[in-house]
Amino acid sequence: MMIKKEEIVKTIIIAWFIIATLYVGYDLWSDYKVKGIDAAYKAGVSNTVNQLIEQTEKSQCQPFEVFSGEKKVQLLDAQCLQQSAVEPAQENKQ
Repeated sequence: MMIKKEEIVKTIIIAWFIIATLYVGYDLWSDYKVKGIDAAYKAGVSNTVNQLIEQTEKSQCQPFEVFSGEKKVQLLDAQCLQQSAVEPAQENKQ
């Protein structure tokens, strides 16, 4: 019961093909997942920035709170600060 050299070569080639195919498939799947996670992260960042811009526009020069977990800050549109600095200067000229 001798194993032929041709059968060993065929078995090795088939095994190599299966392993290579699985590796390429895993690599493509990993790349797909990373790109999906990256796209979701970028969409989340964009959504957060858009919400901050919208909230700043709605605030009408009133501070508003932004929080993440236990951290909380109050934000105010910088244009409101510039307007309030210009108004006293104009009053002093009159």
